Amino acid sequence: MKGEKVAFVALVGIGVLVMWFVNRGGKIYTFEELPSLVKEKYALAPDVKQFDFLEMGDSLLYIGFTGENSTVRKYFPIHLRKRKDGYEFVQRISACMIASDVLICDWENGYVICANNKDVKKIRIVRKMYVTTTITTEQVEEVLVNQTPYSKFLDPKNAINIQFVLFDADGKEI
Repeated sequence: MKGEKVAFVALVGIGVLVMWFVNRGGKIYTFEELPSLVKEKYALAPDVKQFDFLEMGDSLLYIGFTGENSTVRKYFPIHLRKRKDGYEFVQRISACMIASDVLICDWENGYVICANNKDVKKIRIVRKMYVTTTITTEQVEEVLVNQTPYSKFLDPKNAINIQFVLFDADGKEI
């Protein structure tokens, strides 16, 4: 009986290792195949027309958009890992917030802001941070937007709250 248990445990262990090796290496996609991958991973993304991406180390955030410029209705971000011969799908990314044609999502221990409104020319980023356990301070950064879509990674830097304000070419809040 004891020998049968050892054999069973050994078979289960071998099975787990085989499954790990089989699932470890996912399909590798070329950069040109990434629009199709977005459409494959999101059932509601057949009308994706525009794309943007951010790279950080061996990670790539690839974002598909529906609509054009300020008529964007949906964002479809996916996380990939760079490999020697292409990119491996890691996961779909959930949006934290979508408002005024801006996507904000968690990625790589930070946040990504992605604007696809052609009228956005500047983004003010306000980070509220603790200086001590009872005192907070604000750090303000203004980023000029020179292309649409525009994506930027934000390191939270101990922020307890991050707010965004969008401005048009005349400096009016959108």
